[in-house]
Amino acid sequence: MQCGPESLALYTARADDFSNYLSAVQDRCVGDANMPKLMAGDDATKFLLDRELREGIQLDYIDFTGKRVLPGDDGLVGRSMLAFDAVHLVRQAVQKVTEGQTVVGTTPLNGLAVWYGIARLSENPEGIRAISGPIDFGSPTGQVPVRKAISVMRVEGKSGRAPEVVMHCGRTPEPSPTCPR
Repeated sequence: MQCGPESLALYTARADDFSNYLSAVQDRCVGDANMPKLMAGDDATKFLLDRELREGIQLDYIDFTGKRVLPGDDGLVGRSMLAFDAVHLVRQAVQKVTEGQTVVGTTPLNGLAVWYGIARLSENPEGIRAISGPIDFGSPTGQVPVRKAISVMRVEGKSGRAPEVVMHCGRTPEPSPTCPR
């Protein structure tokens, strides 16, 4: 890793190790003026929900909840929004598998049935309804979301400000102009 503001330090491991990583970067790149730009994967969201960055540290991180993580949106933020989406997805899948049944219990509900329901939901050209944005499994494998709303957020340690949206891409009403097509 290179020190200095023209360098980028990218963190892609688990949130539990992020604090140690930040300490190692700070020990190696002594002084705020010598710090590289810091970027982290979506696991940094968990770290940021549980802890605070040191003053003077700026971090850009990937966030799958997008712009809705900002205050005032349905009372759900961060991990709770993604958990809500996961439960809602299973509920929609069960409804899809059991629709049209006249007798309850005709279809056994197990992991395979729910997976089949999710696959059926993904046939919808608009994707699956989710509060963090539509989920579309229309990729060649049918197992990886495509055009999922994703944001790059920026937070500054002990600034007291909410995370700022640097870029917001995917199936969203207002994608950033710099998003890949």
